[in-house]
Amino acid sequence: MRRIALPCALLSLFILTNASSAALAQETWNFGLVGGTALERSSGPGGIALRESPRFLDFTAQRYAKEPDGPIWAASLRAEATGKGGIGIVPRAGLRKALGALELRPFIGLTMMLTPKTLYGPELSLEMHLGLGETLALKAIGFFTAYLYGSNLPESTTLLQTGGCFGLSVIL
Repeated sequence: MRRIALPCALLSLFILTNASSAALAQETWNFGLVGGTALERSSGPGGIALRESPRFLDFTAQRYAKEPDGPIWAASLRAEATGKGGIGIVPRAGLRKALGALELRPFIGLTMMLTPKTLYGPELSLEMHLGLGETLALKAIGFFTAYLYGSNLPESTTLLQTGGCFGLSVIL
């Protein structure tokens, strides 16, 4: 199962991001900063009990059509604020659903922590944006990540994370 999970996540991300690029003729960019934390637990030999993961900051860029509903493409630069100071990237693809001033954005992505040690795994997330006018929004995100590969994982081990973050978005 682990051997096919990462290729399936990458293929899904590729299909979603290339599904409707014509719809982006009238596009909008959204930039955000969120801070958060998670709970993590590992399975396998030498697994760890439930604990808090390092706190982090995500600097996010999102691109989507101006229509209220439709596909959305995003990427984050993730920086750990505590712990070993890890840095990673998280490309994502998802959908937007407007509900008045509130907008829901479910995503599938691939979390790649690159330094000081590597961790890779699929991520599912749900973002909620509450518009504060034309150019500003409050942002809340809940996520689940399953790290399946990396130099920071012992053989036959999976690290599971679930958490959330809060912040602001600027809409251009």
